[in-house]
Amino acid sequence: MKRNTTKTALILGLGLLTFTCMSLSLIPASGNPKQHIATGKINYVESDIDSLDFAMKIPDYMQATNSLDDGRPFQYMHEVKEQYIIASSELISDVIPALEILGHNEGNLLDEYVAYNREVIAEGVKISKQKPVKKLTVSGMQARMLQFDGRVEGIDQGISYFAIFVESPDNLYFVLAWTLQSKKAEFTPIAETMLKSFHLKKK
Repeated sequence: MKRNTTKTALILGLGLLTFTCMSLSLIPASGNPKQHIATGKINYVESDIDSLDFAMKIPDYMQATNSLDDGRPFQYMHEVKEQYIIASSELISDVIPALEILGHNEGNLLDEYVAYNREVIAEGVKISKQKPVKKLTVSGMQARMLQFDGRVEGIDQGISYFAIFVESPDNLYFVLAWTLQSKKAEFTPIAETMLKSFHLKKK
């Protein structure tokens, strides 16, 4: 029986990854990006979204937008450089029963959460290359990092994705950054800097 991946993915926080990926070719221009980023050192600034309990370092040329995914409170992009990042969170109290329904409830919570979302990714992206899941600690919290390349319907170029899942006492956080595969080498250190800088705001 085919799973309702749209509904369950939204419950678990990954959302319509296919829609997110396809938006790479559909997003409109978002203001006038700064023009000093062609060469030289990249300057990072703290993301500034008051309604969120988390923040990250992002390149100062990336701009906040709402055109990547309607369901994400955290969205930044630079259209000319084709660099994008989104993030969201889910209450653990909501995720656990959803995972139980889906049969992902026998192991570590974060690992089960990642395993399910990898299944969703595989349904929306034709993966050509992927690295093993990397375990790490981010700002004192348990985290898992993924990197994979693939293609989605409607886009004639490969896309490189960088994702991190972070577990706090109350929430699970999901961050996804991506660019065209042809720009992967340039974007890799930028994506890793953003993802590894994830932290909760001081209360």
